Amino acid sequence: MAALFLVGALVLVACSQSVTPPEVVGAPEGMVPPGDMQFEEIGTQWMPPEGPRLLVKANFPTAIAVSTQGELFFVERAGRLWKVDFQSPSEEDVASRYQDGPRATLVADIPVSTAGERGLLGLALHPDFEHRRFVYVFVSPRDTNEVARVHRLLLDDKGTSVLADEVIIELPSSDACCHKGGRLAFGPDGKLYVALGDGLVPPASPDIHDLRGKVLRYEPDGSVPSDGPFGPSSPVWATGLRNPFGLNFSAEGEAYATDNGPSGMDGPPCCDELNRLKRGEFYGWPNSFGPHYREGVPPIWHSGERVVVPTGVQVISSRRFAALDGAVAFCTFIDSRMYIVDRDGKDWTEGLSEPGRGPEGCALDITQGPDERLYFSDTEAIYVWG
Repeated sequence: MAALFLVGALVLVACSQSVTPPEVVGAPEGMVPPGDMQFEEIGTQWMPPEGPRLLVKANFPTAIAVSTQGELFFVERAGRLWKVDFQSPSEEDVASRYQDGPRATLVADIPVSTAGERGLLGLALHPDFEHRRFVYVFVSPRDTNEVARVHRLLLDDKGTSVLADEVIIELPSSDACCHKGGRLAFGPDGKLYVALGDGLVPPASPDIHDLRGKVLRYEPDGSVPSDGPFGPSSPVWATGLRNPFGLNFSAEGEAYATDNGPSGMDGPPCCDELNRLKRGEFYGWPNSFGPHYREGVPPIWHSGERVVVPTGVQVISSRRFAALDGAVAFCTFIDSRMYIVDRDGKDWTEGLSEPGRGPEGCALDITQGPDERLYFSDTEAIYVWG
C-alpha cells in the first residue's frame, strides 16, 4: 500500500520550478521568536479590536496549517505545497530572504488531477511537528481516477525541502466528478483521521466494507489501528456521510465534520450539515439528510432548503476570542462567509454583530494557530484574524 519516492521522482521541489510564488501581503501582529509561537504573551480579550487582515494572495488554497514555529503551510488545489515563515528571521535571513518581509517558499509540486472536485485537498502536520517534520497531504493523482492517496512528506529542518515522499494510504475513488472529501486531521489520540466522500455512489456510504462516505482512522504511518469500531482490520470510524469537506477536533476531543447535502443529482438541492461525530456512529446518508431524518444520528446544524456548501471547520478555544470560546466556526463556499454556532448548532450571538455570522472571506478552510489567531481562506487569499 505504501510506496516511497525519493525527492525528484514524484515531488518536484522549489528549486526546479519556475512558478510565481503567492504574494505575502502582511504578517500576524509582530513576528515571534523561533519556536516561541505557542508561548507568545496573549492577554485575554473579548474580541479582536480589528477585523481580519489579508495575509497571502494565493490560488485556491484548499487547506492551511500553522506550526508552533511560526510556519504557515498551505496547499493550492493545483498541487503545490507552500510555506511562509513568520518567525523572527536570523541576521543571515534578514540580509537575504527577508529584505522585503516574509516570502512564500515552494516546498513541493505534486502532480494532481483537478478535474471535477479533485486536486490537492487536505493538509495536516504531525502532532509533534517540531521534532518529526512530517506533512500529510490528500492527493487526487494525475495518473489515475480510480484512487486517492495520502502522502507523508518528510521535510528538512528548515521546512523548505522534501527529503522523502511516501504514499501511506491509498483509497477508492471513481471516474465520477465529485464527492472526493479530502480533509485530514489528527485526533487527540494521535491518530490520523481522513474524510472521504462517497464518490457519487450513495450506497457506499452506509456500507462498512466500503471506505467511501466515511471518516477513517489511521496510525501516523498509514497502518490501521487494531482498536477500530468495526474490527482490527478496518479503518472505518464513522459512516453515513456524503461529501465531508471539513474535519476538526475540539480541545475536549470532540470531532466535528461538515457534510455537503444533495445537489440535485442525488436529491433536492438542500440540507448541508454540521455533524458532531462519535466513534462507530452512522450519520444517515443516503436516506436521511438535513431535516429529513429517518435513520442515523441527525446533524447538530443544517442549512434547510438553502445550499451553502460548508467546508473547513474549527472549534474555537482562544484567549483572543473570549466571546467565541467554545463556538464552532465553519466556512461556506457559496456565501464565502464564516458561520459560527454553538455545540448544539444554534446561532452564536456573543461578540457578533449578526447572530451566527462571522467575517467574509471564509470559503475553503479555517484553522486556529498556536498563537490562537484564526486563519482562513477563500479562492484567492488567506486571511488572519485576531
